[in-house]
Amino acid sequence: MTTETTARTAPTIRDQRAAVHAIADLMAQHETLPAAYITIHDHYAGGSLSKVDMQFEGWQEFEAWRTELEIPPADVELHVTVSNAWLSADTSHKGIRVHLCGFGLSLSAAEFNAPRETSEVAA
Repeated sequence: MTTETTARTAPTIRDQRAAVHAIADLMAQHETLPAAYITIHDHYAGGSLSKVDMQFEGWQEFEAWRTELEIPPADVELHVTVSNAWLSADTSHKGIRVHLCGFGLSLSAAEFNAPRETSEVAA
């Protein structure tokens, strides 16, 4: 009995070309918007070959990009941990998933402890 296995081919830098083009296009279209810390991920779990992360030190920078990319406010997620809070939202550009993340939120103790999901709110 013989079994045949197919080896997974490791991605190359060439595989990230579409993501680089998407970033360059975003920069050309929105060159006056705040700078971001940008990373490219290959083969993320969503199935696309590449994903671009754009991280911002403050929520104001995040909001400027969210507005320009026409991401609806309802699509923004608030993430809260014991010591930190940030906003995130996803969109796509030229077929590449773009994930925005804005840090620097200042929340009061009550806001940190507020319910986040409908199921957490007492009836």
